Amino acid sequence: MIIRPDFSVIGLEVTQAIQDMSNSVTLIAGKRTYVRAHVQAGLLGGTGHVKGEFVIKYGTAFTSQVGPIPAGNPGGKITVKVAPDRGKVNDSFWVELPPETLSGGWKEIRFTVNPDHSVTETNYGNNSATALVTLMNSPPMKVKIHNIIYEANGSWHSASIQDLLFMVSWLRRAYPVPSVNWQLFGAYWPLNTPPSDHGCTVVNTWLAWHRILDGSPAQWRYYGMVTDTGGWMRGCAKDIPSWVASGPTGAGGWGWNAWDTDGSYGDWYGSHELGHTYGRYHALCSGSEGGPDLAYPYPGGLIGIPGDPNTFYGWDIESQEVYPPTWSDIMSYCPDQWISDYTYHALRDRIAWEAGSSSSSARPRVTLSDYLAVFGVANVTQGTAELNALYRLPEITDPEPQVPSEDWALVLYGPAGEALASYPFTPKPDTSWEEGEDLIGAIDEAVPWVSDTALIAVEHRGARVASRAVSANQPTVTLAYPNGGESLGGSVATARWEGFDDDGDDLTYTLLFSPDAGSNWTTITSRVNGSEFDLPLDELPGTDQGRLRVIVSDGVHTGEDQSDGTFSVERKAPQALIVSPDDGSRYTLGQQVTLIGEGYDIEDGILEDAALSWSSDLQADLGTGRHLAVTDLYTGTHELTLRVADSDGQVSTTSTTILVYVQQHHVVLPLVVKS
Repeated sequence: MIIRPDFSVIGLEVTQAIQDMSNSVTLIAGKRTYVRAHVQAGLLGGTGHVKGEFVIKYGTAFTSQVGPIPAGNPGGKITVKVAPDRGKVNDSFWVELPPETLSGGWKEIRFTVNPDHSVTETNYGNNSATALVTLMNSPPMKVKIHNIIYEANGSWHSASIQDLLFMVSWLRRAYPVPSVNWQLFGAYWPLNTPPSDHGCTVVNTWLAWHRILDGSPAQWRYYGMVTDTGGWMRGCAKDIPSWVASGPTGAGGWGWNAWDTDGSYGDWYGSHELGHTYGRYHALCSGSEGGPDLAYPYPGGLIGIPGDPNTFYGWDIESQEVYPPTWSDIMSYCPDQWISDYTYHALRDRIAWEAGSSSSSARPRVTLSDYLAVFGVANVTQGTAELNALYRLPEITDPEPQVPSEDWALVLYGPAGEALASYPFTPKPDTSWEEGEDLIGAIDEAVPWVSDTALIAVEHRGARVASRAVSANQPTVTLAYPNGGESLGGSVATARWEGFDDDGDDLTYTLLFSPDAGSNWTTITSRVNGSEFDLPLDELPGTDQGRLRVIVSDGVHTGEDQSDGTFSVERKAPQALIVSPDDGSRYTLGQQVTLIGEGYDIEDGILEDAALSWSSDLQADLGTGRHLAVTDLYTGTHELTLRVADSDGQVSTTSTTILVYVQQHHVVLPLVVKS
């Protein structure tokens, strides 16, 4: 008796990060997209070397087509099983959609198993399936990552470029966005003790001041990354939602972090804290998380329902890994973290709302004059507070509105002790709070200034718990260098200034840099003591229109000065980054090879597609763009090179090596058994 297999397609799962078998998760236009074709065998299981191929139709009336494309599995083939495991990558056929198919709109995806009938079956009528899906236009994520550089134990500590880029990668893979617009900054910690001695709330108020000085750029998150080499700091966001967060990074792979072995835990940790800034609360896991999201749909913080064949599975668009429903949501405290459909959709809704692409419009941005910026830390449980920096500003852009409270108020008093103004506020709670701890909150308020104010007080239930006296005179500062006409080269240039205050108050300074003669400013550091600071030229954009600005504070009043003329800073070469393929990857002849790269330039930011070009040492030019799919690579070992060029013609390259080989042909005969 001859027993022949019968392959049937169970379903097509179109995924970008998280998906169920019904394809209920919204797909984002421009985001890398994969199709997993789930296939099972009939009575004859374990049939190996079975081919699968995909056809993608798109455009008006589906008139454009790509394919047939062989599956992306090794050799383009798999062993078809009687009971395939959706949690195993190569129990299904998979392929990445080519970049030209990722625009917004409907797509028709058709898959066929055993298309050439190289395996003899009893029935070929169930070998194909079609999925109709739509990709929705969505705004990008915007994040300014501040590498907080600090001194501890006699040496300087800063996060590695790997830590920084790993977090960008995690956001790009898991968040519901077509791209991540990112900028990197070196931020010099001004205090003599490391950030771990002060906590994330103090770090966040420090970054919040930088954000105000930068003009509170719309939609941009500020994230402070603190390496653990000089002390571990627990991370938190400034509030839920908010614009500022910070957290630790390091090698990981130990203790509570033993599941993460890629060399940096700052990627998912930062993504968790940034999730808070987009309004996400904790997915309850261990029971100790503060402020859990009681609407989270899956018990134990999981990303799906184990045992449900239709449930949600995660998919990593860079590593092609499957994350089963037993993994935990990024907003939980559990190990094995990925993103759930619940968090995915909530993040997309928030990002779209902020960009004004939803039915609700964002709050209009405003600029107000004569304001007082107040920063500090409140112990909400104990009803105590400490004031850090206060600044009187001539104007402030888009101040965050006060959230009134019956317990807390900022009160401005006159010379005779009379209350001139009272501003009820709510400290912004530390999102890392756990049961049994005191609740810590950030004081980060901008309130109208009142003339003749002599004392600024933080009051809790009518009792004064912190205060700052206002001196009579405003401090002044004169910038000495660079003051115009200089050409700054090398890695460091020492800025110098002179501050003066008639009242003899202690003075602190904030430094800002402009690459365009003062039209736009970026904060370099703040709360600096002394009269000089080493400018990190490697981290400043090159320009011939540079200006430096220094702001002096006596504790309340401020003064400022800036370069009388422009100076030049040497321009920097761009950075070339290959995301895919991994070095040493192997492909069969004709198999799709997806080239993913990124170019970043400190002057230009993220480089456009035209600035990125790919080549092979075996067949010269392959094409341009950040996302390129090729299927015509020759057999042999290819050194693939990504070349990036910035706007002033500087070029950088990076390379990776892959092998393209000829797959040996296998003939699968029907099983003959004795009757």
